[in-house]
Parts: sequence; C-alpha cells; structure tokens
Amino acid sequence: MSVNDDPRGPPPEEPGPEAQEVSRRRFLKYAALGGAGTALAALGAGYLTGAIRIGGAAPPPWEVSPGVVDYSKVPIPGAGSDVTLRIAQWFDYWPGSFLADSSWSFATYMKDTYGINVRYQIDYFTSMEELFLWVSPLGKKEYDVFVPASELEVLFDHAGWVYNLEEDWLPNLTHLDGSLLGKPASDPWERRPDGSLRSVPYFWGTTGIAYNTDYLDRPTVEGLGWELFWQPDVLGYDLRGKMNMLNEMRDVLLIGFKQAGWNGQAAEGRTPSGELPPDGTQWTSNETDPARVKAAKDLLLQARPNLFDFNSTNVIPSLQTRAALANHSWSGDAMLAATPDARNPWPIDYVIPKQGTRWWIDAMAIHSKAKNIWVAHEFLNFIHDPEVMKNLAYWNRYSSTNLTARSLMTPLGDSEWDIANDPRLYPDAATWKRLDLSVDVGAAVLETLYNPAWNELKFGG
Repeated sequence: MSVNDDPRGPPPEEPGPEAQEVSRRRFLKYAALGGAGTALAALGAGYLTGAIRIGGAAPPPWEVSPGVVDYSKVPIPGAGSDVTLRIAQWFDYWPGSFLADSSWSFATYMKDTYGINVRYQIDYFTSMEELFLWVSPLGKKEYDVFVPASELEVLFDHAGWVYNLEEDWLPNLTHLDGSLLGKPASDPWERRPDGSLRSVPYFWGTTGIAYNTDYLDRPTVEGLGWELFWQPDVLGYDLRGKMNMLNEMRDVLLIGFKQAGWNGQAAEGRTPSGELPPDGTQWTSNETDPARVKAAKDLLLQARPNLFDFNSTNVIPSLQTRAALANHSWSGDAMLAATPDARNPWPIDYVIPKQGTRWWIDAMAIHSKAKNIWVAHEFLNFIHDPEVMKNLAYWNRYSSTNLTARSLMTPLGDSEWDIANDPRLYPDAATWKRLDLSVDVGAAVLETLYNPAWNELKFGG
C-alpha cells in the first residue's frame, strides 16, 4: 500500500521553512556547501598529519606551547568592560533567552555579577565537516568557545587547536554525571594524557530510528532495527523514498558497521547480538579495518535506493507531515518531533536498534585562537549551573550531562512526561551493552577510509 492510498487521505504538503518545527540542524537544507565539506575535510587532514603547515602570528603571552595555557598570565576583564564572546555552535541548541537580556541569560549574569557587558558573535555550523574547516588553519576562523562532537574535539586537541582548561574556574563541574567521563580509558574524551582538562560536556544522546506510529509499530521497528532501511516495504506500506539518513558521516557509517557485524554473526551460525565486547562480538562504531569499512559501505549502498536524502534538518517536519515514515535520527530531535509533553503528541516514537548504535557527547572546548579565555570559562561554568542546565534540557530535549540538573527536572506538560527518566533518553543497563562511544579514529583513517566511503555513498564516488 502506498501512503497516498491511505484512507486518511494524502499527507499534507511539507510546510515552508518559516512554518516548520525548528530543529537544531534545521537550516542545513539551505546551506550551499553541499558535499564540499567532506572533500575539504580530507584536505584538512593534512594539517593533522603534518603534511601541510602554514605560518602564523606569534602566540599570545599566555600560550606556553601549542594548546597549553599558563593561566597566571590570562587577563581578567574588570567591571565596565565590553566583551564579545565568539562562539561556534549547532543551530538552535539553546533558546534565544539564554543569550539575550533575560532573567536567566548569561549576559544578565555577567552584568549583575561582574559588571561586564557581554555580546556575542555566533557562527552556526551545519555539519562536523564544516566546523572542522572553520577551526583548522584552512578556515582561519577564531573562536572563544565551540561545541564539536567529543571525537572531533579530541582530534582538534591532538592537532593543537584546543586550549587546556583551568578547573579552578569551573566549580560547577561537580554536578557532572561521572559515568559519562573518562571514556575510553586509553584516551578519555575530556582529558589529555597528562590529566589536564580539554573539554566539558554539553549534552549527550544516541543515534537511532524515529518513525511514524500511524504506519509502523514498535514491535516491527524493534524487530528490524537498522535492517528497516533495507526494506522496500513494511506492513504493506511502500517505504521507498519515505526514509532519510542523517547528513553526518560517522552516524551513517555506524549503521553499516552494526548491520554488517550483525549479518556476520548470523553467517557464522551464531544468534546475532548487538552487545559489544566483552559481553558480545558486535562491531563497534569506530571500525578501522579497511575490509570492515568496505563491507559497511557496500551494504549501505544497497540501502541507498530506499532513501530520499541524507539530511539532518528535516527529521521533525518530514515525520510530522508523513513525507517520511522512518528517519535516522538523534534522540533529542526525535523527542522534539514527538512532543510527548503536548496534550496531543505527534504519532512519532524512537527506537535504539537491536544491532546497537553509538552514544555521543557534544563537548564544549576553548579554541586555541581564543581571546576571551576567562569569560569563556565563565560561560562554560554558567551552563552547568543546575537550574540553567535544567532549562536547557527542557528546551532541546537531549540527555543531560549534569546529574544535579536532572534531579531537578519535573514531569512536563499535560501528559506529565517524565523527561528525566524516559528510557529513550536515558537507556537502561541492558541497552547500554549495545552502545559504544564514538572516538577519534585518527586523521589517516578519516582521510583514506571514512571520507572516500562517505563520498561514494553521497555522490556515487
């Protein structure tokens, strides 16, 4: 059965940009970068491997070596100072009231506490590849704070593009969820080998499947998991051109890794499991074996005809308008689409696939070109005030990295949605066995394996 044959009638046309439900990735569809980011990111890898070097200005007095700060030399602005904080962030990852002159904004806090006037210069990036270009010497942009995925932040740090942090200036880090820290033990995302802090978490989430429950039910989606994207029809509905994958290389490749690993277990005569070592043998989302990367890519190419796009911004409107029946999605965007706190929630649900997936952290770091280092620390610390983080979680629907903030959350809306304990945002122990954290796989792997596979998936070679 085609969706257009549904007795409820055809789905409404997808609304124009001004009417769509806002997603933090929404405006990617309007960007003209297309696939240029991936190709340039491959070139940018030359900076990480040392193959490409450029000259630069003399380091500031507080920088004792690339990426290392002597905090006794960092200037602290006085009362009456005007500071422009330069930020690179995902679009719509915090409400305007957080930045503007509202009662709970950072600008109000700085004015009331220190007499400092803070303004912002914000660039909203549309993909990790784009942020890579901005932060690298190739992009020549300068920020005080940026918010990459943790695995990219580690890559930046290895390249000397991140400053170490002064923990004494970040007392609110005592509120962090310690279970999210120190991973992987060999190279923790938030700390350098010498133990110094290089980033702090913003929010975390998982990557899974958001789907329209008017057409697909939870047992069916859970039973198929990632295999759903290889199905031309399910439950009598034609899914060709009714599914979308995210426009993020690591998130797409992980689907191939997980499905290929699952298929491999079955081919060996074992009962497939999404559990990772030591509990199982499933592939991770960080595979670096060329044969496994090729297997994942080849499998994903088979699913490509069923997709209408690689797009990170239309997860919400395409599901709500029935333009899509199932989308590759981040957990928080799925919750924004479903609006479980509304009197009449949208018929949308979210599943963490049985084959497993990745969990990720969006990390906040200070660029090695930062000029306002002390104010940047105040910004990071302010975000982790429990009341502030609670309000931010209510806004963007992602999983809080702040335990105290989570304890302050109360059920929301007419449905009394328990946002602090929803298993779609905070998985149980059994589900955690199927989740692995994306890590830095290294510039060489990105340049020689991941980027070529991604280019072939998106553009045919």
